[in-house]
Amino acid sequence: MAGAQSSPTLAGIDISPVYQSVTLGADEPAGHYVVTLTNKTGVDQAFKLSTVDFGSLNESGGVAFLGVSSSDFAQKYGLSPWMQLDQTALTLAPGSSADITVTVTNSAALRSGGHYGAVLATALTAPNDPAAASRVGVMEVLSSLILLVKGGGPPPTLALVAQDVQRASWGLPDAVTDRFHNEGATHVVPRGVVEVHDPVGRLVARGALNEDSGIILPQNFRRYVTPLVQLAAARWPGRYRVVTTYRYDGSNARTQYVSSFWYLGAAYVWISVVVLMALVAAAGGWWLVWRKRKSRRARRF
Repeated sequence: MAGAQSSPTLAGIDISPVYQSVTLGADEPAGHYVVTLTNKTGVDQAFKLSTVDFGSLNESGGVAFLGVSSSDFAQKYGLSPWMQLDQTALTLAPGSSADITVTVTNSAALRSGGHYGAVLATALTAPNDPAAASRVGVMEVLSSLILLVKGGGPPPTLALVAQDVQRASWGLPDAVTDRFHNEGATHVVPRGVVEVHDPVGRLVARGALNEDSGIILPQNFRRYVTPLVQLAAARWPGRYRVVTTYRYDGSNARTQYVSSFWYLGAAYVWISVVVLMALVAAAGGWWLVWRKRKSRRARRF
């Protein structure tokens, strides 16, 4: 949808919910869902209503509206061919709202697993402005996403495939980026914790994975950045372990992914080592001098 701006809110107009996760039983004939459009401006607003498939724009979680597409994702996981709206156009008076009923028709062609579609409300009159049709290049569009799972399919499959430790120079990391791959046929929401352990196994830093509840669509990759909170002083130099323990919403089965990095340790540890080495060197030098003097005395007698 080139040349369109999509948002849940638009200069005094909003659409809700922004997204909804719904289920459809394998034997249910249809599912019915409601999207609400509200005009908070001081003038009448006209809208065209439509449906479209959506997928992942990139690994940061952005949404791409696929439209009429022959892409593999749209063919396997699209929802719009089974979505019907109870109206395709409406005009909202100032301060009014309208419910748009979305019916998803079940059929054998709607395979088990995840399907992803959106209700789009395209502004035919710009908020508090002349008709949008008279403006060139940009059309304002509000969107409400529907993430539907039809029952009867296999369970989700989530894998953590790479981990990147973000740190300045040789310091401790302040964040960890985990790259997940959803290998299943439905969207998932990863959950878990990221921990940093020192060479003797002490927990020195920790962070919560995916606090924003970001989803991964099927057959897609997504990166999650987890900020870390330091819990204890990282004194000792050596190899530190980064452990991500994760699952997905709806599952209690936990999996771990472990990586490592080398850390020089706290400055005072090295100062102590240097002082200790200096003391040992001084003691060794004093001992050598003492041995030489003792040897000379022995030869005199």
